[in-house]
Amino acid sequence: MLKMIFLGNDKRSINAAKLIKQILKDIKITIFENSNQINEIYDIYIMPIPLSLNGKSLNNTQVNIALEKIINNIPENAIKLSAGNYLKNSIDIVARNDFSYKNAVPTAEGAIALAMNNTEITLEESKVLVTGFGRVSKILIQKLIALCKDITVALRNKSDMVLLDTLGINVLPIEKVAVNIKNFDIIFNTIPYKIFDRDTLCIADKNTLFIELSSNQLGFDTAAINEFDINYINAPGLPTKVAPITASKILADTIINILEDENII
Repeated sequence: MLKMIFLGNDKRSINAAKLIKQILKDIKITIFENSNQINEIYDIYIMPIPLSLNGKSLNNTQVNIALEKIINNIPENAIKLSAGNYLKNSIDIVARNDFSYKNAVPTAEGAIALAMNNTEITLEESKVLVTGFGRVSKILIQKLIALCKDITVALRNKSDMVLLDTLGINVLPIEKVAVNIKNFDIIFNTIPYKIFDRDTLCIADKNTLFIELSSNQLGFDTAAINEFDINYINAPGLPTKVAPITASKILADTIINILEDENII
């Protein structure tokens, strides 16, 4: 019998494990709850998303264990499902369309809810900027179109600019975000590199709401956020927070798809 362990213990991981148990009867599934369990050998390791919050320890609220110890105890030939390429020879869950596009829906809905609950004007009359045109951004823009009259997307790719322009959406070259930053009431960042540096944030309007949707606050100079008292919300892990049942189903379905792709089941 195949043995699978979920190394995360959030609602998404726990519920996904239950869903997989209902479908795959021939796999023994364990939720990582104590450090002794890591000494056992498993065929499939499901890493938490994100893998770590500090780069040193596993992202698990019940077990305080060094990330290095976890990695050193995983057999080389085991199937490892993780986010990103931090683990050698792991399968990147978030790079898959079956995970990321579906996961973008609760992310977008959660981001919009944050904007509505943290501004004093309606989305309809807000000037909104979305940076990037990846999976999350595309779903977010689609949902914002029904709510906002004034949406701008900042990006680099010129062919994507043409597409958005034909849809009646304003476009802005990413390098011009800084000089236009005062023009927006709400800014959603989806780009995982520093768009909003100190020089940009120092001229931002104090009433502008910034919502970070990229992991690990990569889009912002975090020191400048505090220095200039920026109206800022870091919003990692929205799917698990706003729609844990949906997020669990997305994760479970993706894991099963991967195991089928790898001829494990």
